[in-house]
Amino acid sequence: MTKVEDFSFVVDGNTLAATRLIAVPDKPVSVLSLHGAGKASRKRIMYVLDVLASQGLSSMCFDFSGHGDSTGLLSGSSLQTRLAEANAACEFFSDACPDTIIASSMGAHVAAQLASVKAIKNLILFCPAAYGKGSEDLKFDDTFSAFIRKPGSYSDSLAFSSLGEFRGNLLVVVGSEDAVIPEEVVSTYYDCAPHARHREVLRIPHAGHQIHTWLEDHPDDRGQVLARLQALLF
Repeated sequence: MTKVEDFSFVVDGNTLAATRLIAVPDKPVSVLSLHGAGKASRKRIMYVLDVLASQGLSSMCFDFSGHGDSTGLLSGSSLQTRLAEANAACEFFSDACPDTIIASSMGAHVAAQLASVKAIKNLILFCPAAYGKGSEDLKFDDTFSAFIRKPGSYSDSLAFSSLGEFRGNLLVVVGSEDAVIPEEVVSTYYDCAPHARHREVLRIPHAGHQIHTWLEDHPDDRGQVLARLQALLF
């Protein structure tokens, strides 16, 4: 039976709420999940982590500052803040490096950067967003919003350049009706990882950007995604 452990850790004065799903006692936790922006929280991905736990993989997820049960204000955060918090979360893994990162939307941008400095074996990216270099230190306010609305503002994203030497498995899961993530971003995530051991884009017909909500409501699509995850991770 999966053991669920809620805990917290502190990064730059903010207390971040976290959960571990322990599938096998005394076996290292191997999966880290990073959620997206907006009203997202660590709980959104539990339907995936529960399945992985049933297969013997333990995981950790947490709320970025300003989200869910964590402290802090979203307006005081930035992409740099999220990268620092994700790096801190990695310290809970053996050698400070999870085997697998499952990340959604803005979390995918952060995950890609982690993959450039850590030996990540698997990157599972749901509806991955990408942001230009000039936005990395901008607070999540109107200035950030104005920057990312500029056409092609993501073209020099650190998420893209970070994957140039990635040699693990890359799975990108997107909804065919995603009106938030440009198709060019999806294709660039694929193209910028030429050395990946395996790379794949899985498109879910009719799904939009809120892909986790869609997958929970559509068991056939959910089964397809979970099957692809399990094929990569086991």
